Amino acid sequence: MISSPLNHFKPALFLFALSFLYLSSGAQIADSAMRKVSLQGVVNFRDIGGYKTNDGKQVVWGRIYRSGALSRTTAADREELYNRRITSIFDFRNLDEALSGPDTVWQDAVYMRCGAGSEQLSNWGTILKTLTTGDSLLNSFYGSVDSLGARYKPLFQKLMNQPKREAVVYHCSSGKDRTGIATALILHALGVPDATIWQDYEASNFYRQRENERAIAVLSANGYPRAVAEDLVVVKPSYLQTTWDALNKKYGTIDNFLDKELGMGPDQLKKLREKYTK
Repeated sequence: MISSPLNHFKPALFLFALSFLYLSSGAQIADSAMRKVSLQGVVNFRDIGGYKTNDGKQVVWGRIYRSGALSRTTAADREELYNRRITSIFDFRNLDEALSGPDTVWQDAVYMRCGAGSEQLSNWGTILKTLTTGDSLLNSFYGSVDSLGARYKPLFQKLMNQPKREAVVYHCSSGKDRTGIATALILHALGVPDATIWQDYEASNFYRQRENERAIAVLSANGYPRAVAEDLVVVKPSYLQTTWDALNKKYGTIDNFLDKELGMGPDQLKKLREKYTK
């Protein structure tokens, strides 16, 4: 992978440089007033509705949300999420992550942790300090697809059986990597074009703009090489492509993966699209 030009920028210039990374996500950013849910204690919380599908339909609004960690929601945040009828929370973090920042669950919401494959993140702290770039480690994580079935099947099964007036949210720590893969799979299952899927994925660089700079400063202050910190906090098209390539190599097609590992065969995909597109 080509080394990121951000590796040579000073902190004050990072956000300027980052703007170029999300120019391709213009559609997501342009409708951010509708897509973003502004919460006091949560970052990168957004609706995945509104995207056009290959058959000319549109993903419905207000039914499926993606987010960063929900451990710092305020009372006002929880009221907002309750009013949006979000009744299911899926947490992709490992046990250590979840224990260090437990989700604050609102009224009538059911919490489920689905951290399969996230255990490998526990030893990243030591490894990252020895690297000069984070790309190899991120690509290795994105390419490890053996646990994706166990991680995401409960979410897909819930989507299949979710009452029409209820909504679901899923998240990891930053709402960009594990959450980004989940969103890509959902949008693919709903018939959204790959170009749009990638734009939604890359839009995390926009929604996490301030948090990315803060995270880089903290990581750098704690001994992590700045170039590694930058690679760790942003999303890059090549990362998600690594997952897509690994799934295609192992299963032949993404649809075969959905069928074999998530229980989403042709009949289930038809039902899913009937529920979440119009």
